[in-house]
Amino acid sequence: MDPLTALGLAAGVVQFVSFASHLISRTKEIHGSASGQAKETLTLEKTYTTLQDLSLRLETSSKRNPKLEIVEKKTDFIKHVFAINDLSRTCESDCRRLLEIVSKLKAVEGESHRRWQTFKVALKTVWKGNEIIELENRLQHTQMTLTLHVCSLANFWHASFDRHLKQLRSETIELKAQQSAKLSDISRTLNELSARIMSARSTQERNVFGPDDIAYIEGQMSRLSVSKASATRENVILRSLSFDSRPVRHTSIPDASKRTFEWAFEQSNLPTSSATGSLLKWLKEGEGSFWVTGKPGSGKSTFMKYVADNPKTLSALSRWSHPKQPVLASHYFWSVGTPLQKSQKGLLQTLLYDIFHQLPDLIEIVCVERWPKTIEELQHEPWQVPELQRILQCIAGCQDLSVKFCFFIDGLDEFDGDHINFC
Repeated sequence: MDPLTALGLAAGVVQFVSFASHLISRTKEIHGSASGQAKETLTLEKTYTTLQDLSLRLETSSKRNPKLEIVEKKTDFIKHVFAINDLSRTCESDCRRLLEIVSKLKAVEGESHRRWQTFKVALKTVWKGNEIIELENRLQHTQMTLTLHVCSLANFWHASFDRHLKQLRSETIELKAQQSAKLSDISRTLNELSARIMSARSTQERNVFGPDDIAYIEGQMSRLSVSKASATRENVILRSLSFDSRPVRHTSIPDASKRTFEWAFEQSNLPTSSATGSLLKWLKEGEGSFWVTGKPGSGKSTFMKYVADNPKTLSALSRWSHPKQPVLASHYFWSVGTPLQKSQKGLLQTLLYDIFHQLPDLIEIVCVERWPKTIEELQHEPWQVPELQRILQCIAGCQDLSVKFCFFIDGLDEFDGDHINFC
């Protein structure tokens, strides 16, 4: 049983304890006054219905976990789960007993038209005084004990989640995925949850949790689990798109000398037909493709690397993409490299990797075939060109994206495949 399932069980317990405790308190009226205007009126019929609902929830939880796995070495976590399960079974028994009593009271009420001032008074007609006291004590003990176990479970979950979050941060840095905002939100929510648990324990009467406290803890833990699972899935898909030789060609291209290609970004009075004028114009307001041609060995790849990696390129593209943000992706074909370095599949995987590491939230939206699969399937299932094409086409068809894309592709003459089909 995982912590969230255990908390669901605890939620059923605390709801029953809260209702039953309130039910037998001296101030809870079971019928209205003679005028029918008493406050907090609770009829036997409504009491019976509520107890039925609580009983069903407790019974369902027990059936869902009829036998907890027997572990040779019980960890502290397992011990707390067993304890909550035992409390649930005790409450289930008490709930059935109360249902029997209310059923009898309904029969008496129907026969004699008798009206009781409080449920506790009515309870004394079918139960001995010590049985009522025992129930009250048991309910109080259950709530206090449950609080201790829930706190321990929450602390266990917090420590475990924090370890996974650190691992996720490490993977994100390795993949250069821009998930800092998402991970910061997860971390902030985790800290808020911890503070809420400590605050609730210190301020609640007798240090006990009520239904709202359990619901909050359960809700936040569920939300955090979903967020972490989403970020993990994004990283797994992102990693599957990468390949060992992906950055090799880019790294092997020599960096341009400091002043060699500075002219590419200089503001000048040259006509737009010149190399400088036409490139800047295309970056700032152009459309379609911009071709860079030259003789073999003339430095085309070095120039492409210089322009693609230069922050001035993004600055110029910002004029073109405004009010949206520019997203740049690049690929470098290499005829003497691995099959992926000179194939359409390698191109598509590289472009999608560059897009997704900048826009990880987009993965769930466009990877509709892969997203529902298990982590193990995602880690081992190879990519195929048709699926990669569909994903890229899906991205191109997204109308509500706050970005525009610019691709830099070097060495098309080194592409090993069907050039006509490629276009």
